[in-house]
Amino acid sequence: MAAINNSSAVRLWGVYGDNTQSIERPQLESLDQLKQREFLRRIPREHLSEIVTKIELQNHVISDEELTAFHKGQWDHPLFQDENWTLYAFQAHLENRLTVNQVSKLFLYASCLKQARSDIQVAKEWGIYEKNEDPIDEHLSKYQLFDENGNSNHSAIEALKKATRTYLNEDQFDSLLTELRTLPPEETQFFSIERAMPDRDDKVYFTITVKQDGGLGHEFLTLQRGITQVVPSPDLLYRIFKAKCGENAMKPNAAIGYFPRENLSNPSQRVLFIPCPLIPTSTGGDPAHPRNFTEVTHGAPCSPISVFHHDIYHLFLESANIHRPLWVEYAHFLKAFQKAEMYREEVLDREFDSYLRTQLQKKPISGPDQFWIALSGSTLRAPNEVIEFRTDLFLQFFNQNRKVMAEQGITLESLYKFNDSFCKDEYVAARHLLNSRFLNMLQAKASQPDEEKTL
Repeated sequence: MAAINNSSAVRLWGVYGDNTQSIERPQLESLDQLKQREFLRRIPREHLSEIVTKIELQNHVISDEELTAFHKGQWDHPLFQDENWTLYAFQAHLENRLTVNQVSKLFLYASCLKQARSDIQVAKEWGIYEKNEDPIDEHLSKYQLFDENGNSNHSAIEALKKATRTYLNEDQFDSLLTELRTLPPEETQFFSIERAMPDRDDKVYFTITVKQDGGLGHEFLTLQRGITQVVPSPDLLYRIFKAKCGENAMKPNAAIGYFPRENLSNPSQRVLFIPCPLIPTSTGGDPAHPRNFTEVTHGAPCSPISVFHHDIYHLFLESANIHRPLWVEYAHFLKAFQKAEMYREEVLDREFDSYLRTQLQKKPISGPDQFWIALSGSTLRAPNEVIEFRTDLFLQFFNQNRKVMAEQGITLESLYKFNDSFCKDEYVAARHLLNSRFLNMLQAKASQPDEEKTL
């Protein structure tokens, strides 16, 4: 990140109490430089230009007191009553005075606040509240796990524990708290927002939470079985993943804006959409939607914080996936086959809930078995007419990468053993999810002499 050049700062005059002082506001980088930042590069250039122009026109100098309010999340500070506070937060980030995680937390808070107010307005129209009521605290809760003296906040700890109850065991949660206790207390802040009333219409959030079976949706980072959404900062989210998955945890790559075909070829990190109230819509949705469903994901209108939750769901699955580099290599191999483009996109997206399901089971499942389950599971389920084509593709990839795959225990012997186990009771719960025809064809072709194998 480029350093601030104070020699090119804009000189303003500020009045603080009875003292008049000369204050320098750092000159912002050019649009080209700002577009190089990973956090900002997905923002359309015209939107970023509009934000920078507003900052220049406001000519606001962010005081030390205001910066402290941003850093520490002092939500009762008058700064957060200023209609331009999100613009100032953006400015502070452009001036390199707020980190990506800090400004992400502020924008997430602003997005929760906006969603809560939208929901309250709908509730008033339905007669649930009187017109003069403002029950914001019933819809939006702010938490901080520890204070500056290291004292615990019981309600915050209980909320986080409930939100991770089926993901982290007791020891993992205690280990997470021990680590979080060492951080500046403001880094342990998070939010929760009531989503019950309008969200039957928010199909993205509803599908991820209520419709997901096997504890993959409403049991993680929600309370009351999906009725309340828990909203952590990117860094807090990553620490939760690490408490469960160690170094295999997928690092959230926080970013404002949205690319329909985001680069998924990095097996160590994945984009986490950060909603920014200064951007009318990042996905081509309706900025004036009456329920604040200003984004569109998978063809459905949804709230910005639902897109955030959608990306968390993918990170949730990815952190359990112990074979991410291998799947990236397989997708790279498939790039050479034009007819396999859709298959390649499915492989590269890696929406394999099977890794997470097996991780959450009490009975451990071997790494090779997890791979065979993912390869033959519902995510990559193929129509019958392309099963043989996909089988041949995988066998070619397998033969080219035998040594690398064998290092992870993925061998033909492990396939034969898995197929044998698949027919027994230990896999009865997953049997309906797997493509037995694909597995049988794969084993039959793998068993052929090399000279009989064809692509």
